[in-house]
Amino acid sequence: MKEVANEPRWKYWIAYLQEILAIKVIGMIKGDTPHQESTDTYQAYIAALDVSHCMSCKVLGIRQIPASLHAAILSGLIVAFLVLIFPFLLYDIIRMSYAFTINYNEGWNVIHTSRLLDGKPLYLPLNGLPLAPVNYPPLSFIIIGTLSYFTGKVLLTGRLVSLISLLAVSFLVFGTIANFTSSRSSALLGALLWLALVAQISGGWYVGMYDPQML
Repeated sequence: MKEVANEPRWKYWIAYLQEILAIKVIGMIKGDTPHQESTDTYQAYIAALDVSHCMSCKVLGIRQIPASLHAAILSGLIVAFLVLIFPFLLYDIIRMSYAFTINYNEGWNVIHTSRLLDGKPLYLPLNGLPLAPVNYPPLSFIIIGTLSYFTGKVLLTGRLVSLISLLAVSFLVFGTIANFTSSRSSALLGALLWLALVAQISGGWYVGMYDPQML
């Protein structure tokens, strides 16, 4: 309390402005109303937040990290993520050729996609047996079923589509960060962080696993 009371009021207002801008940016990203769809609006708020941050550092005597050191830290983090992620992604990709299921969802998806290919209805009434409810939209079953004509295997097709979808999301993460920061290094680090989260926190289940969630 003593440190807060002894701070000059103008330092307090700078910190307060920075906090308001940060909350505004986070709220816009979450979709709070009124939601601004223009990327220029996002970039303007982020630029204002960056300016307020620089002002706070100067006022409080905090030294900015030199650009060369910042680039070196980013490069080191990128290399570290590549080294840590590569073995797990390689294992997950090799695992795609295995006949056994990676997760119980794969068997469920294969059964219903096969039923669709056999001309059977995907959605059955719930007033009789066999009771096989499908609570997913039909698009994923149609896409996997159509592509399986070329591969000859529903399970492998689903896994390939899941892997391609994961890489596509990674590319979108890269493009989004690059658009907001104009830094390809930061964008690459963000995309690698996304891959690391999927490969590790989810137990690697969603890397090359047949499940419509990634699609």
